[in-house]
Amino acid sequence: MDNSKQFSLVDSAGESHSYVVVAHEPMPGWGIMMELAAMVSDPLASALGALLSSGQSVESFLDSDAGAQAIEGLDLQNAGERISHQLRTTDSQKLIRSILAHVSRDGEKLVDSNGSITGAFNLAYTRNYGEMVKAVWEAVKFNGFLPLESISGGVAKTQEA
Repeated sequence: MDNSKQFSLVDSAGESHSYVVVAHEPMPGWGIMMELAAMVSDPLASALGALLSSGQSVESFLDSDAGAQAIEGLDLQNAGERISHQLRTTDSQKLIRSILAHVSRDGEKLVDSNGSITGAFNLAYTRNYGEMVKAVWEAVKFNGFLPLESISGGVAKTQEA
């Protein structure tokens, strides 16, 4: 498994930028995963429970009757309000710094070793929030901070010796 990923994003002025994201160590990554899970778990608990108990991939589950029923049963207004509340009450700046701690843009680190944003971060994302959101999402996906696909396949099978 590769420990890093390269990707490109386009900023609000149409310029392309090269990114590298390096995998987080397990325990800091676990903390990020738990913060993100707290944001979505309460409002989406019934659908997540149905997905995890199905043993199907996310895509297969969403295409199934059980997936359709789980989605239909969601109170989307309540879910949106709960997620919005979580976003407002979470230290989102700290969370973003944590997620981007191992990301560089055009060869410049966005967060220093003390967890502070760098001048490169400010230069990159002033009036350019769309690119920042995309960079955060790429880091979340690469690190598996929302591991629905991997855990929806069920638990490990016991092997007989």
